[in-house]
Amino acid sequence: MGVSTVRVSADGGPPVNLVAAEEEAFWTWAVVHTLRLSGVRIEELLELTHLSIRQYQRPNGEVIGLLVIAPSKTDRERVIPMSAELFHVIAQIIRRLTAAAAPSGCFAAGTSPRSCWVSRCRSCSSGATIPPAAH
Repeated sequence: MGVSTVRVSADGGPPVNLVAAEEEAFWTWAVVHTLRLSGVRIEELLELTHLSIRQYQRPNGEVIGLLVIAPSKTDRERVIPMSAELFHVIAQIIRRLTAAAAPSGCFAAGTSPRSCWVSRCRSCSSGATIPPAAH
């Protein structure tokens, strides 16, 4: 069963697909906040997968969320402790991707993280388009 399409038009204007508009708004929000709260570069964001999310348990029992950034510019893996706000953003992404019965999006096995992020958010917060990967 597919996703329903909800279209509305105001004052005789062109119809707007609300489902697609909400989807685009969510992924724009997720990308902008992940970039802002983590400090990762766009190319690092495009490489994030479910394996990038880890946890650390302190001796006192407190659990800290960690975002593991694959080696890129510095050829060294980075580990970023997640703030509560960043953890919320990542949790919302996971919730959205796992809401469907089948795995989909960035966290599905065999899915290119770059194609996931690029297909969901066509531009970064500055409005510049995301350039193709240099491989």
